Amino acid sequence: MRFKLFDYIIIFLSISFTVAAGMYVYTGDEGPLRVRIRSAENVYVFPLDEDREVAVEGPLGTTYVHIHDGHAAVVESPCQNKLCIQAGELDENGEWSACMPNKVFVQIEGGQNTSGVDVTTY
Repeated sequence: MRFKLFDYIIIFLSISFTVAAGMYVYTGDEGPLRVRIRSAENVYVFPLDEDREVAVEGPLGTTYVHIHDGHAAVVESPCQNKLCIQAGELDENGEWSACMPNKVFVQIEGGQNTSGVDVTTY
């Protein structure tokens, strides 16, 4: 099989798009760190450096997210297994916690991911 000029153009564009998308996704946002909280009904965005308690309504009840001293954590939720609470404090770009039964997702975004670690397991 021989490649034609159009084949080379398509391959070049595909590789260029893949590299550009990877750079966009993995380099992070230069802005300040913020907390994005998504529920079935709403999306909330708060700066990570401002202390607050956020009550997020879900199908099971209210999930409480505590933002304090540059950390965010789910501190109370009506779900049964409480994995969202066990996830602990989030403070770096890309970290997240979710209460799947109550449909609440908490994610840190912005800044740079400086840890060099993508995943931690216990």
